[in-house]
Amino acid sequence: SACGSGERWVRSAAPLLDSAPPSAVVAMSVWWQAPQYLLVGLSEVFASIGQMELFYDQAPAAMRSCSMALQLLSVCLGSYLSGALVYVLAAGTAALDPARRGWLPKDLNAGRLDLFFWAMAALCLADLAAFLWVASAYEYKAEAVQWTPIEYQDNQGCIDLVEKTPNGILRM
Repeated sequence: SACGSGERWVRSAAPLLDSAPPSAVVAMSVWWQAPQYLLVGLSEVFASIGQMELFYDQAPAAMRSCSMALQLLSVCLGSYLSGALVYVLAAGTAALDPARRGWLPKDLNAGRLDLFFWAMAALCLADLAAFLWVASAYEYKAEAVQWTPIEYQDNQGCIDLVEKTPNGILRM
């Protein structure tokens, strides 16, 4: 994650803030955040275009306006869920922290934004895996591929020979 790596670098480059007064400012330019925000913004644009195309192209002609409304509803629900996720992570990590600061305290210099960003990267990776699993089974409307199901023979006897206790080949 670019954000997690960037935050880890900022934490290592910043002076020790525990001994500094509360009004201390880290001598670092805000422009170090520009690449991360550019990356997030571009990913939002590309995801939104793909989502709109899917909702518009794959819906029946009579339901296109309804599907576009569902696309906007999914964006709305995603925003609410991201806010709830931030709240849950902030409250959960504060409850586990002996100092009760957690990853996202009011003073972000005392928090662990790098861990928060890495948790978001892990969540995005899990989301990518779920997307690839669902997308691999999706049949587009325009394809209309003709297929017939394959009938498989029952091979329970072979499975029992391998797994069944006490005489199975791979008994456990």
